[in-house]
Amino acid sequence: DHEHVPTEHLRALEAEGIPVRPGPAALVYAQDKGLMRARLSELGVPCPRHRLVADPADVTRFAEEGDGYPVVLKTTRGGYDGKGVWVVGSEAEAAEPFRAGVRVLAEE
Repeated sequence: DHEHVPTEHLRALEAEGIPVRPGPAALVYAQDKGLMRARLSELGVPCPRHRLVADPADVTRFAEEGDGYPVVLKTTRGGYDGKGVWVVGSEAEAAEPFRAGVRVLAEE
């Protein structure tokens, strides 16, 4: 579970001459789903439609821009094995992830 180690700690280990594999420059994409999706899109890798959303109303806008609800919401950091993932069918249901004060990624 080294993908949850803070990037600055990994960089400090590298600065001490300790090899870190994968390195922090690559590992950041495993640590942050928003950065991962953006990088994959830049590289032309097919991804579901996605974007960071700020609040439940923003989730509704995302849904309306596509095929509507349901929408998959994911915390950008710290999720694993389904933790930090919600399938929501309405703006009211979309409120839960934002209560934790974390960045949220919406996907179709």
